[in-house]
Amino acid sequence: MEVLWLKILVITSLYPGYKNQPRKEATWAIHYFANKWVEQGHSVKVVVPWRFYPRIFSFSASSLQKRKYAFEEFFPVQNIEVFRLPMKKIPWVEFAKEIIDCAVNRIVEFLNIKSFKPDIIIAQYSNPSGIIATQLKRKLKIPFIMGLHTSDIFYQKRRPKTFEEIIRNCDGVVFRSKKIKDHFNNLKLANLISKEKIIPSGINKDFIMEKDHILKKSRKETTKIMTACNLIPLKNVDVLIKAFAELDYENLNLTIVGNGKEFQKLKKLSIKKGIEKNIKFAGEMSRYEVLNEMRKSDVFVMVSSPETFGLVYLEAMASGCITVGSKGEGIDGVIKDGYNGFLVEPRNVSALKDTLERIINLNHFEKESILINGLKTVSALSENAVAMQYISFIREIIELEKQDCK
Repeated sequence: MEVLWLKILVITSLYPGYKNQPRKEATWAIHYFANKWVEQGHSVKVVVPWRFYPRIFSFSASSLQKRKYAFEEFFPVQNIEVFRLPMKKIPWVEFAKEIIDCAVNRIVEFLNIKSFKPDIIIAQYSNPSGIIATQLKRKLKIPFIMGLHTSDIFYQKRRPKTFEEIIRNCDGVVFRSKKIKDHFNNLKLANLISKEKIIPSGINKDFIMEKDHILKKSRKETTKIMTACNLIPLKNVDVLIKAFAELDYENLNLTIVGNGKEFQKLKKLSIKKGIEKNIKFAGEMSRYEVLNEMRKSDVFVMVSSPETFGLVYLEAMASGCITVGSKGEGIDGVIKDGYNGFLVEPRNVSALKDTLERIINLNHFEKESILINGLKTVSALSENAVAMQYISFIREIIELEKQDCK
């Protein structure tokens, strides 16, 4: 008989590590899944392995912040109870065995204190979450799912034996994008996995514009281009500025939302190209301010590389922007070139310029078709929809485990 409500233990550093941690410091992608699971009636506990360095290695502001919270604490993040578990680490050295063993024992104690007997473990990142989950699986005799990210592929190159042991012991793998799955398949370890699934991050359904508003946007002249990202080299904002500078159309404007170490360099580039009057550097904005900017824009461009997935692409499509992403990166496969958006090589200025020209010259019907296809795509990737996909996968893993135990 299938259990109606599941008890799920999540082990991840991709989560707020202390109460009211600013969103710019923490990744909320896993929380959006967990929160939806709770809304659906399931029970979720989260353990955040909180790595910190000894004082002698704590020079940066982030290292000092880590040390500030290097103690155990229970705290809530919306509907989720979180256990921060400090784990001391030497930079560029693997976690000591006694640190891992202690973490496993403390998690078991945490579960006992909370009278929480999980049906499954979900680990995000091999090191240390996957290593911890491997031991917990043996102790608790329950299955575990490994969520793989781009950094896990790099970890495999450094610690191939440890990574292989994690994959051998996990009962299923979730990839955040097709790109990560393709990278994993190149490692020749796919035969070790019994179940796998690609499950990207989902978008809040409240962010998705009504079809009527999308249709109104399709009838407008294409004049407003935007991007929103951290202004760092891998985001390739310089490529966008150079491509924009080559466009020969009146009334075109580019808005760049975000901040970072490239800010002044990019401003100087816009002046050098003689287009500073057509570019607005908007600085940092809240998530809702970014969404509002998207709703006023016609085209969203982010040709970053490497890029695991990028929820911002979905938000742009949901806001009625014709969206341009990077070919061969995480959004490739979700965006289908010429169908619901466009894809270009990340550092190819000429290709981006040609794509932007193509978008600007789309007729009303072509534009409408791409925007409506984009709307269908994001509607199928709402937070609720992808959370349900994840739960279905979890149930498959649990059922397989039960059959193996018979």
